[in-house]
Parts: sequence; structure tokens; C-alpha cells
Amino acid sequence: MKKILITGGLGFIGHHVALQLSQNKNFEIILADHEQYFFDKGRHNYNYYLSIRKQLLNEKGISTIPTDISNFQAVTDLFKANTPDIILHFASLPVAGVADYFPHLAKQHIFDSTYNAIHCASEQHVKQFVYISSSMVYGSFPKDEQGNIIPPAEDFPCNPIDIYGSFKLCGENILKAYHERKKLAYTIIRPSAVYGFTDCNFRVTELFAANALLGKPLLLDNGGQHLLDFTYIDDVVHGLTLTIDNEAAINHTFNISRGESRSIKDLAETLSSIVPATTIELSEAKPFRPNRGAMNVDKAKKMLGYNPQFDLTKGIEVYVEKMKAHIASLNYPEKYY
Repeated sequence: MKKILITGGLGFIGHHVALQLSQNKNFEIILADHEQYFFDKGRHNYNYYLSIRKQLLNEKGISTIPTDISNFQAVTDLFKANTPDIILHFASLPVAGVADYFPHLAKQHIFDSTYNAIHCASEQHVKQFVYISSSMVYGSFPKDEQGNIIPPAEDFPCNPIDIYGSFKLCGENILKAYHERKKLAYTIIRPSAVYGFTDCNFRVTELFAANALLGKPLLLDNGGQHLLDFTYIDDVVHGLTLTIDNEAAINHTFNISRGESRSIKDLAETLSSIVPATTIELSEAKPFRPNRGAMNVDKAKKMLGYNPQFDLTKGIEVYVEKMKAHIASLNYPEKYY
């Protein structure tokens, strides 16, 4: 039996992955999490969903070791006490917006946490270090001569233009350096615009779904033209678990997303079709975001057998249905920042 240590295992994506991996009798799942949240106005929802995550994990017999991954000694002690075979490193700031507002927290919880985990994994001769990076490492996606966005493949240049993406790319580079110098085997995962049940980080999918159910308008900044590769949580879990203890994934980077470009306007109109009373309003605001769209997921399909199942309509339908049962217990403020 192999021990899998998941840092940030109580988080949105981390706990979903832990639940899936717990079905494999060849794995022993160990979670480490500091239960730190970064949005004061969202703390009520975080605590509400955290209790649900813990309950689901407890039902599978998975417990959590309280650990601040940004504390080097704490991580050293964690690794020595548990001797993991595989690391899934989720511990991080959850979304790019927080990093822009609080760069010092980004440095601590993305860069420091990642370095600590990588170094300790190398010292403990971990067999595979799986690093959850981000599509934000690409920065603005490239365009062809007609101005159409080219879905970046894993070997495209990475030119992040925000603090979050820059620190995530630092983590990738440190991990590759430890592979070259210390022979640490790695897998890098780049997800995009992940959404699904228990997300509570004010991503656009969560906010729009909640507003639709609460009868609030969906506000389209800059007309909702911004493009994203919306990826339902089950597809991310599917892709990520395919890399675990898989020789084909060793020392490779994979885009794990739907592989489809959809606009914020598409998201709003999809919700309007699912929740018919939904209203959509336009705004002239032009938020600072890199130009993005679909990622190229051919490598994951070919090498891992990755096969995403949820287009935007199917994913949002499932998400809204799950959120309905909890929306009355949640609290969404008028302003988030």
C-alpha cells in the first residue's frame, strides 16, 4: 500500500481528489491542512462548506493533520512522521485575486509552501511529487494572425502577467530544478476555471450560480466577452487521478481542463436557461485579466486517457442542482472586496 499525502486536502479540489482516491484500496490517504481562509466576507460560507467536506471525508475514514505548510519545520515534521510515497501539493492561495490584493500572502502560501513541500519531499525520497499549478502561468494566451486565441499546449512559453501566475510558475521551476539536481520525480498539473460543489472562493461560476438562485442579476463586466476554459470538478479529479502512481505521467506537465473556450456571457446565458428567472445586466467595467480561452489538452488525452465529460451546460446543471439544497444556508455580500 502506498501513502499519499495531500497538502491542502480540506480545500475545494483537494477534498474531492481525496474522496476519489480513497476508493483505491492500494492507497492510504493522509491529509494536511491549516484551515486558513483569505476572504473575511466569505468566512461564513467557508465554515459551512468546510463542515460538509470534513463529514464526507470522515465517512471515508480520512482524517486531517493540522499543518501550516508555509512553516518549514512543520512540514519537515509532517514528512518525517508519515513517510509518504506520493505528494499531491494543493496548499496555496486559492484564487488569483487574493494574490493581487495581498502579495505577501501569495509569497507565503504559494512560494514558501511549495518550496517547503518540494524540499522535504526530496529529503524523504518521495516517489512522485504532483504539483497543482495553474493556467495563469501562460499569461495572455497567444493569438493567430486573425486575432483568434491559440489554445496553449504544455510546451508553449509561460509569461504570467499577474502575481498568482508568477508564483505558480516559480513553483514549477523549483520542482524541475529539484528533479535535475535531486532526482525528485514530478508531475505538474495546470487546471483552468474549475467549478463545482463546495467552492467558496468567489469565482465567477460560484457567484453567478448563487446570484441566479437568489434572484440577483448577473453582471457582465465588459459585456461578458472574457473567455475561460470552464472545467467541472469531476473532470479535474478524473484527469488528476490518472497521473497518480502512473509511470506515463512522471516528469511531465499536463493541461487538465475541458479544452473548450466559452465566454462569461455564455456562462450567464447558460444559467439563465437553467434558472429561468435570471436577469443579466451589462457593465462597462474592464477588469484586469490576461486574455485566455481554451487550453490544449491533447497531451493528457493521448498519454493518460483523459476524457472530460462535462461541457458547460452539463456541469452547470449539476452544480446548480447541488447548490439548491444549500443556498438558504449561505451568505453572499453585496460587495466582495
